[in-house]
Amino acid sequence: IIRTTDSFYLNFNFLPWFKWKNNISVDYSASMRYIWFGEENDFGKEQNGVEGISYESLLDAEYATTFEFERYFAGSHHLLADIGGELAWRYGRMNTMNGANFFNKNMGYNSFNLRESEDNPAYMTKKYLTYSISGLARYDYKDFCGIDFSLRADYNNRYDDKFILYPASNIYVDIHNMLFRDSKSVSSLRLEAGYGIAGDLKYIPYKMFGNFTSGEYVKTDVATEAFFDGCRKLRSREYNAGLKTAFLDDRLELAVNWYRKTTDDNLFLFCFGEPKPSGIWK
Repeated sequence: IIRTTDSFYLNFNFLPWFKWKNNISVDYSASMRYIWFGEENDFGKEQNGVEGISYESLLDAEYATTFEFERYFAGSHHLLADIGGELAWRYGRMNTMNGANFFNKNMGYNSFNLRESEDNPAYMTKKYLTYSISGLARYDYKDFCGIDFSLRADYNNRYDDKFILYPASNIYVDIHNMLFRDSKSVSSLRLEAGYGIAGDLKYIPYKMFGNFTSGEYVKTDVATEAFFDGCRKLRSREYNAGLKTAFLDDRLELAVNWYRKTTDDNLFLFCFGEPKPSGIWK
């Protein structure tokens, strides 16, 4: 088994209030596996020995870039904004071959060339490419009040033919700073409210389906399970509002929050590979 994980970053500070950040991460793994069923196994006895060989490699690469702008102006105003994007690429490859009917049931896994059966090879590749674009704008005035708005758009080349949007917004009013800054009894009083949509689109190997659902889901033939993957599409919508206050130099705190949240959690099955009848090991 071989595995390497690497990450790199490169940041540019063009001005004190303008920055460009870049991050790259790579995760690569490869493994070769041999399986032998001999005389000690019923399956091996029936087939006069069975051997399987599989090679699997997986590459995950991600690149994220962000432009940041932050500025204080006119003494009381604060503005923060950023815009960026992410690119995630996953490439997986798997080769398998198996053989049976050896002249000795105890040959072991180094004897694949002595098989008499057909190879029954399979070759499979999986490619996933996800784009994300995001932006944030935030404004506040003297810590009296503020508002922010963010938007993320995701696109996956396997599961969707359009961008999925995730907007969010929050607003606050600090009544203490506006009206009671010199109060000795009330140390904070703040109102907040927000709305947002969050979620993700996640790749799930078929063999992991049972961990994500307790009900019925699409079944596949055991021999073809390796060629299927799932997609979990999670999307939550939430409204919230709250009041936070404190007294006597924060010795006594009180918070009241209201929220309403609805979540859609869907699981889909896709076929991304097929056996190759040619017998070619690629």
